[in-house]
Amino acid sequence: MKKRVTYLDVAKEAGVSATTVSLVLNERYDNIPQTTRDRVLQAVKDTGYRLNRLSANLRKGKTDTIGVVLPNLDFHFYAEFCQGILLACEERDYRTMFAHSRHVAEQEARQVRVFMEYQMDGFICVPDFHTIDLVGDWLDESLIGGIPSLILDDSTYGDKVDTVVTDDHAGMEMAMRHLYEAGHRRVAFLSGGRKTSPGRDREDTYVRLATEMFGHFDERLRQGTEFESGEVARHIGEWMDLDAPPTAILASSDGKAATALQTLQALRVRVPEEVALVGYCDSAVLQALGISTVAQHPVELGYAAADRLIERIAQPDLPISNLRLPVQLQIRGSSDARSRASSPSASA
Repeated sequence: MKKRVTYLDVAKEAGVSATTVSLVLNERYDNIPQTTRDRVLQAVKDTGYRLNRLSANLRKGKTDTIGVVLPNLDFHFYAEFCQGILLACEERDYRTMFAHSRHVAEQEARQVRVFMEYQMDGFICVPDFHTIDLVGDWLDESLIGGIPSLILDDSTYGDKVDTVVTDDHAGMEMAMRHLYEAGHRRVAFLSGGRKTSPGRDREDTYVRLATEMFGHFDERLRQGTEFESGEVARHIGEWMDLDAPPTAILASSDGKAATALQTLQALRVRVPEEVALVGYCDSAVLQALGISTVAQHPVELGYAAADRLIERIAQPDLPISNLRLPVQLQIRGSSDARSRASSPSASA
């Protein structure tokens, strides 16, 4: 096996000192003639040498690398986070390392600690309802160690660390006002539970607006916890058996909205003529199904998160930032007021 080429081999090939090779490869060559630089770069090419970034970064005490921990790597929402993070890092000449927790709190903590051990300049964590309870443990370790960190898609620990989330209060208000203006006064809500800040923000805003808009809040119309597709069908069946069933359903996620549509179709309930439906996220699935939803723009969220973390790395003493990005309501056929107004049941 051929031995590894070192910068000493490059120096010998170029006929210069090892120091000159180091200066050229690290782009500190203001006082080095262009002809010498060219000889060094040609020698690098001829010998097949590759700069040892790890050693170089350790010497300067900086790796120009951030770590990212996500619940999984196949869900489209998290994949789009990664796109935004990569865009921001590429613009700033940062590299990224990705890991996933597989929705296990201990695995998330282990991945974060691995990033610390490998001297990442900072890291981004995307917790979920499975892992959020233990975030405080590893977060305290990172803060004590002076390692910049940021939590994406949850603001629970916003008093300790930078966070980037969507403005779920505004998103829920857009959806509720859309349904109210379409004539709905019985709006049911498929909750995502209260363990994460998005779940709490969406549920709290629904309860507040239902009380303000309809004069009272019917507790029976708020059901659901995290991700339980079987329970979604049961909740909808119970709602449709009420003396005054809901005329609209607002789901806390696109997954719940898709399951709701399937359930309503199985019950032979027409959407939107009898029951309107709105989701939350704007996945490709809901676009294909024609379901109205609140669009969150995960690429922009990922970009903002990486941008803020890199800013924090450069300026550790910046005040804590809890950034909320705007959302948009995407109205499609599942909640189109015109379809409801033209239906026989609406005009009866």
